[in-house]
Amino acid sequence: MEDIVTQQLFPLELYLFLLTELLIFLNDVKVDYK
Repeated sequence: MEDIVTQQLFPLELYLFLLTELLIFLNDVKVDYK
């Protein structure tokens, strides 16, 4: 059970991390564009 829970939680944290990185990247791009 623990392995299954870990496998389900990891992708969620990974998606959140990627989403945060994407937002930061877009923020920087907007600043550079201006």
